[in-house]
Amino acid sequence: GSFLLQLQGPAAMLFALLFLKEKMVGKQVVGIALLLAGSVLIILRNLHGPLQIAGGQGDLFVVIAAVGLGFSYIPGKRLTARGDALQIILLRLFVGSFLLLPFLALSTQVMFVPLSWLLVGALVLYIVTNFGVGYILQQAGLGLLQAWESAAIMQTLPLFSTVFALLLLHESLTPLQVVGGCIVLVGGFLVM
Repeated sequence: GSFLLQLQGPAAMLFALLFLKEKMVGKQVVGIALLLAGSVLIILRNLHGPLQIAGGQGDLFVVIAAVGLGFSYIPGKRLTARGDALQIILLRLFVGSFLLLPFLALSTQVMFVPLSWLLVGALVLYIVTNFGVGYILQQAGLGLLQAWESAAIMQTLPLFSTVFALLLLHESLTPLQVVGGCIVLVGGFLVM
């Protein structure tokens, strides 16, 4: 899933070049290639392990989601001229919730989730970090950068997920992931 979701960066860059007529220079293309290569190394964890993309319908859903997320940079960039980042994100969440509400009735598992204080606390932390900080700052960044630049910088996501998994979940870090993280940092520097 993580490997396939990385397709959102190239999709966003392609859409930004096509629809927004944005331009990039050779050094930035090299930076994007390094960001993608480093992200792949972080996700793989080890070169001798198998890379299997055999999830069938799940893989298809993740690829469609990646292309959709990549395309979302285009309207996101165009909306930056229409209002404040917080207003745009709140409208996006409101409309998204309204559109997804009918699907809630089709999913019995969501309707009967037992709530605990720990689950509520985890959801609040997830909402604040993901929507409150992540999406609002991403939308604000779209007002300052080109859409492809934002998408390229978002390719650092596996680096930060790995660091947080290491620090908070006490997962192990392989030497290949360290190399991948260094490559991501160099690629990010070149893009900026």
